[in-house]
Amino acid sequence: MSVFDKAVRKLKRIFLRFHLDEKLWLLALDCLPQRYVFALWHRSLPRKLDFHIQKVGATTIKFQDAHLIVHWSDFPPVGSGPSASLYILQQEVMRLDCFGGDDGHMHFNPEQCYLINRLDKSTIPRIYFPAGSRQDHIARATFELKYNFHTALATNVLLEIQNYPLDANQLAAAADDMHRLMTEMLVKDLVAV
Repeated sequence: MSVFDKAVRKLKRIFLRFHLDEKLWLLALDCLPQRYVFALWHRSLPRKLDFHIQKVGATTIKFQDAHLIVHWSDFPPVGSGPSASLYILQQEVMRLDCFGGDDGHMHFNPEQCYLINRLDKSTIPRIYFPAGSRQDHIARATFELKYNFHTALATNVLLEIQNYPLDANQLAAAADDMHRLMTEMLVKDLVAV
């Protein structure tokens, strides 16, 4: 075992044992390869998957080692509407927010981007949908999930996510289920589509 490997093992023990403050994470980001820092970061966070699953009204669509969680999101400064998060191996790789108007958007690897952007939530990149109704954004989110999940996987820094053999047919079926569930949310809540 090399000196570098020993140092990484020791840092893993330290990082996993203590909840570290932001300054230490930023120092680690400056000193270690991004892949190692994010792996440690991901392991130290509370499980976002559990948070999304436990949201009131959330529905989980499971396939392979993936979870597609459909729920309602309310973010007053940004918008509200149906949302979905695609998790692979406990890692959120894609988030789709169908807020209507000019506010509908998606994120690739949001937690990873949060760390890489130096713990600044305002710089987490969003890819905006064309302006339209919430129903238009649901249709766009379904399309993005079916055809652009490869980009979400490829841009993740963890090799196990990059190389994950996600079955496109199973994902397409899950995307259709997501579309149906999001539409039901709009009708149920009597929200203007």
